[in-house]
Order: sequence, then structure tokens, then C-alpha cells
Amino acid sequence: MSLRPLVPENGGVAAAQPRRLGGHEDRPVFLTADGLVAKCYPTVEAAASASATMAALWLSDFGAVRVPPGLPRPRPAEPGATTVHMELLDGQTLSDRRGQAATRLPLVVDLLVDLHGCGLREGRPRSARGVVRSLQRKAADLRATVIGPAFLDVVRRATARTPVDEQLVATHGDFSPGNVMVTSRGLRLIDFDRFRLASPARDVAYWGAWHWATALLRTAEPSWRAGDELLRGYCDRRPAGAASLEAALGFHRAAALLRIAHGWSALQADPEAAARVVAEAADQLA
Repeated sequence: MSLRPLVPENGGVAAAQPRRLGGHEDRPVFLTADGLVAKCYPTVEAAASASATMAALWLSDFGAVRVPPGLPRPRPAEPGATTVHMELLDGQTLSDRRGQAATRLPLVVDLLVDLHGCGLREGRPRSARGVVRSLQRKAADLRATVIGPAFLDVVRRATARTPVDEQLVATHGDFSPGNVMVTSRGLRLIDFDRFRLASPARDVAYWGAWHWATALLRTAEPSWRAGDELLRGYCDRRPAGAASLEAALGFHRAAALLRIAHGWSALQADPEAAARVVAEAADQLA
């Protein structure tokens, strides 16, 4: 399956190039002539890793046996390819359906609990110490920026507050409304590029941090309400792990906010807002 031009049924001249659906600049996503989604990666190795992750998830309890499956059905990897193909889902993401995230929260909780409980043990681990190492690299990137000193100070606080990982589960790594698809059959997760075996708090924290930072950029008063609601629903579904999750939550919320301050282009263009995100990360570690 390749990104060949779309060809009319009558066999005439190609009508259009593959239509871009979105994605990051280094990982664009296209609709192919076969009616599939093709995600492009910068290297063969990156594509092979992404394909292996999706294949393993599809074979887990989160995949084909779930109703509906928790992710798009992946297609077999092509040797040497830099693209990963999967089924095209009907519908929109929750971020495109503003205001629906709260009403669909029980289904969002179900999706996350099922991912964390799918039993998958394949994949790269991301321990809390690994999170700290990642934050230290980001601090080095920002050393010469306006927020650099404050960012580094929060990383040092996070290092001193690194929690003990009591369990590592399959985590999405970018669990936010932008990666939850609302389809005719139910909710599904997309974009597993940050998939790691990590603490459940990693995903729970990122959901709240995404809402906090997004509200800030929309000039609304940021709040942890959405994150707290997800936390309550999640702990109701997985009460056995609630104590360890809540103990690690402040660390992972701070880490999520720092990752957002480092990576979101809208914050790179708004140093004042970025500084507020870093300050909130510090508060989460207080």
C-alpha cells in the first residue's frame, strides 16, 4: 500500500494527490487511494516501532476482542516502509467536538481503564526516573530561553519528588481529547507514538494538564476540574490502584505541564503563558 495518487474509477487522469488528514510536520497523516489512513515517519525504524506497537495492541484485550476495538485496525507492516497503514475511522475527535468531553467522560474512563488493563507487556518502559531524565533533556533545550531558569528549577523539584513505580501498564502517553475519536461504534484511541509501559498516573495526569493548558491558551481561567473528574471516574473503576495513582499524580501532572511548555508551539510563541504553565507545574509539586 503506497501513497499513490487517487485515480478515478473510469481510469482517467489522477484526480488528486493523497489527501492530508493532519498530523505533525514530521509525521503527516494521509488518506490513501485504498481508503486507508497512512501515517508517515521520518525513518524506517520509527515506522517499524509504531507498527509493532499497534499490532501488539490489536492482539491484546484492548484490540479486536474489545467492543468496539480500542484503536484503529492496523494493517501488516511492509518491510522497509516509512509509513504505517490502518483503517479510516468515521467521526471526529473529542477536541473537535468541544463541550462533549464532559458528557462522554464515562466512556473516556472505560477506554483508559481498558488500555491500562489490557495485559500488554511488550514495549519500552518509561519509569518515573525515565520521566525525570526526559525532563532534564528538555531543560537543556530551554536553557537560553526566558522560561529556562524556572523550568530547570521545577525539574530539580520533580527529581527530588520522584515517586516509586508500583506498577507499569500500557499507557498512551498523549491521552487527550485530540486523540479520542468519537465514531459511530463508540470511542477509539489514535496516535500511539508516545506509547510506553509506565505508571497509570502518566495518562490520568496528561488529560488534566491538556485541559489546564488549553483553557489558558483560550484565555479562560485554567482549572483542574476535567482532570479531577477523570481521576474520580478512573479510581472508581480501578480502586485497587487508586492510592498509588493519587500519590504519584502531582509528579506526573508537573511532568505533563513541563512537557507541554516545552513542546507546544502556541506556548513557544507566548512566553507569558508558558511561564504560567511552568509555575503551575511547580505548584503541583508543592
